[in-house]
Amino acid sequence: MNRFLRFAVGASFIVETVIVIVAAAAESTVPSFTLATGISFAAATYFVADSRELWLIYPLISILVILSVSDLKYRLLPNKIILPAMGLYLAVRLWIHELPIWEYLLGFLVGGGVLFLVSYASVRLGKSAMGGGDIKLMALLGLVMGVKLILLTLAFSSFIGCLIGLLMIGVGRLKRESFIPFGPFIALGAMIALLFGNHLLVWYWNLFAII
Repeated sequence: MNRFLRFAVGASFIVETVIVIVAAAAESTVPSFTLATGISFAAATYFVADSRELWLIYPLISILVILSVSDLKYRLLPNKIILPAMGLYLAVRLWIHELPIWEYLLGFLVGGGVLFLVSYASVRLGKSAMGGGDIKLMALLGLVMGVKLILLTLAFSSFIGCLIGLLMIGVGRLKRESFIPFGPFIALGAMIALLFGNHLLVWYWNLFAII
């Protein structure tokens, strides 16, 4: 029964991934993300071993869904959501933390810092810059997840965003210079990292140990 439940929840999360990708590509919002929210709560409940962490992850899921819808509809990741969430999670992380506090603070700096540097380089090269909301969202996620998982989040979200962008350009839905909201891809990358990131890191290091 446990194996069946694991398969069911894992399959549901794959369905959610497809939902979010299709919704982002089609610029759909509420119906798709309502279903994705429910699946995310179920997946977090099953895959997150530390029940204390769920107190952080449940609100985070809601925040990510709200921000994703806002980014798709209004091209905006509002400060009035992200900044209070930063203060809240900073306070909570002082109380609930699996890792040393410095790893979460470093995650904050790395999460926001990497996108800030990308944005700065884009401006210097005369290209479209990363939005300030994306930078602050990644900083928030780094504060919640720590430095290792925020790097995975950056990798996952960049890969998924590039893949969807190329597919949409390939089918003629977008031009190369078109704007693609990055918030939903950051949200999806964060969920993948939260649920499976630690297992992927263990597998990765064990793979190198074998080699």
